[in-house]
Amino acid sequence: MTASAPAAGAAPREALGSVFWTFWFGRSLSTLGGYLQFLALPLWVQRATGSALAAVVSFAVFHLPKLLISPFAGLIADRFDRRRVVIVTDLAAAAVVAGMIGAVRHREVTLLLLLLFVLQALAVARVPALSSLLPDAIPRSRLLTANSLLDATTGLAMTLGPLIGTAALTAFGIEWVLLLNGLTFVVAAICMTPLPAARHEPLPHTGLAALLGGVRAVREDTVLRDALIAEAAVYLFFGAVTEQLAVHLGQHHPGSLVGVFGVGTGLGWIAVTALMARARDTLSPARLLWWSSLACAPVGLAAVWLVGHALWPAVALAGIVISVHQFAYGIGPVLLCQLRAPNAVRGRVMAFRRMLTTSAQLVALTAGALLASRTPVTVAVCGVLAAVAAAPFAHRAARPASPGSPRPADPAFDPATAPSGQ
Repeated sequence: MTASAPAAGAAPREALGSVFWTFWFGRSLSTLGGYLQFLALPLWVQRATGSALAAVVSFAVFHLPKLLISPFAGLIADRFDRRRVVIVTDLAAAAVVAGMIGAVRHREVTLLLLLLFVLQALAVARVPALSSLLPDAIPRSRLLTANSLLDATTGLAMTLGPLIGTAALTAFGIEWVLLLNGLTFVVAAICMTPLPAARHEPLPHTGLAALLGGVRAVREDTVLRDALIAEAAVYLFFGAVTEQLAVHLGQHHPGSLVGVFGVGTGLGWIAVTALMARARDTLSPARLLWWSSLACAPVGLAAVWLVGHALWPAVALAGIVISVHQFAYGIGPVLLCQLRAPNAVRGRVMAFRRMLTTSAQLVALTAGALLASRTPVTVAVCGVLAAVAAAPFAHRAARPASPGSPRPADPAFDPATAPSGQ
């Protein structure tokens, strides 16, 4: 504390500012637009082709670019002005959606799926730039609040978007759903213009060495390395628990329980993100990751016990518990990447984290599908395995930095202890 600091009482929190709220409005609207077509488009594909396989392919196309494009997306975020990257990808996405409308009108399903792949590739290219520019656009001490607000609207979009999108599909047709999504991209691009130009530095390496810059940065920072290993372990063993329980409910308890579980997960996500948006800025992201890693075992057991009752209040509560836990183990690594990664490689660090968690989750989804007949036991056992595998690394990440650590914490923020404002 300096001499000018107040002697007693906490200083008032820094305001997020009008630039952030404009940014938040644009991102929230764009996220809602994406979820409007998330379920409506595969449903239209199934109706147009009469093939369930085609609908499944459209879902696969939604996720495939995360694995293929993420490394290059991080490099783009570090090589160019991140604000311009977001604006260009938003406008390009609007143009792609216009092409998708044309494909729908001519019943060109193959072209539609190719354009959907391009649309998702643009989204993957946009994410590291968005996550990386946020620390430069708002006070560093408010990152927890800012990320929680963005996640809150994402949860709301995930809950309401598919419902609105399928209703619009039935009432007006898929062209109007796509048109609404395209317009949200244009608004989101406009909302990016008030942000200051994001600073970027010339890359010291080229080719593969530049592509692997994020991996090197994570390896050299022991806190980041241990945190990302812990998060990947949770995703590997526990990352498919929502899908596993939903499928289990659909198989053994047909009716409305799957919908009740989905509503529970949506409500839990909205509630925890709204709560975290008002939380103290001194909450440690590394310790939050540690606590949530330890919680994998009791959360898995509690979810299985609640779902086993097959009563809607218990099933809804299981959804709430699962989604609260998912947010808790995901937000810490995001904050650590934003605050510890050097600006020159921040985009690649964010992209590396995204690729790592996506790969682990795909393995979890595959294993969950193979063990679908034993879902309750699988979820309970995997919760214990996730805790055992992740907790030691999360604990090391949460320990105070030692004087001889390879990369000392940012002097304005020590994630291993507590995130304090400047």
